[in-house]
Amino acid sequence: MRRTKRQQLLSIAVSAVAVAALVALCWTHRHQLAGALRRLPLTVFAAAVGLHMIALSVRAEAWLLTLRAIDGRGAPRRVTHFASAGGFLAGTVSGHATVPLRMLLVRRLAPDDSPPLRDLIVADAPIYAIEATIAAALVPLAAGALGIPWWAALAAPLAGIALLLLLKRAHGFASRRGIARGLAVLEQVQHRRRLVLLVFVVSAATFARMWLMLHFTGLPDGVDHATLLFVSAGVLSLLPLGPAAGPAAALLATGGGHVAAATAAGLGITGSGFLGVALYGLVTLVARHQRSQPENAEFSAP
Repeated sequence: MRRTKRQQLLSIAVSAVAVAALVALCWTHRHQLAGALRRLPLTVFAAAVGLHMIALSVRAEAWLLTLRAIDGRGAPRRVTHFASAGGFLAGTVSGHATVPLRMLLVRRLAPDDSPPLRDLIVADAPIYAIEATIAAALVPLAAGALGIPWWAALAAPLAGIALLLLLKRAHGFASRRGIARGLAVLEQVQHRRRLVLLVFVVSAATFARMWLMLHFTGLPDGVDHATLLFVSAGVLSLLPLGPAAGPAAALLATGGGHVAAATAAGLGITGSGFLGVALYGLVTLVARHQRSQPENAEFSAP
């Protein structure tokens, strides 16, 4: 059995165990969980879904910016959003499937306009680096919740800034050798500023969604706790936990206390994430279908 196959099976097994643990947790705390969920108004949940749709759409725009910076072309916007939606849908089951499926779709739908695969692989690095830097910049705000000195927490944003500088240096080094063109977005100041702004909007929308879940489930909702949940959700999303990632992040951020309320907040994060991705995918599908209708109609006209 190839290693990749073993990795897939391991990922599925870990996700299944995590979901089973979540189901058991919800069942053992079902009465308290029901009470916590009742404190979450439908309008607040709808707002969380809207915030997630904004984050997904702007995240796709950030990816489009990195692709167009490579050779000045890039795939059409509707194709980029459609490919991103497909990747995000796969990511609700396994976060590791998001990037590969998105690259596959954009290459399949716009083969002549999309950069080569080697450039697509690198193009996400600046986005992830900026996301990590923004999250690291918030770590000092969560120093109290983490139980670490504020001066030690300052090492996190410094490490994030160092990572960005390293990527910029890597692009300068690699561009002279014709490799790592996916980092071309770092070449121009205007592109860098726009990318930082787009990623900041993504992070702000995600942070607001986390805060809503904390506040309306009765959990501590200070900046430190919201930051801890934001960082925890980002880290755990890298693991093959599937739908259990949100509740796991909420339990981790609250230190295991208020189990029912934390589980309710996590379910709110997971549920709004699923629905946000589904609606975003539906919108991109409809937009792509409407854009192609006039072309099909003209082609079929006598």
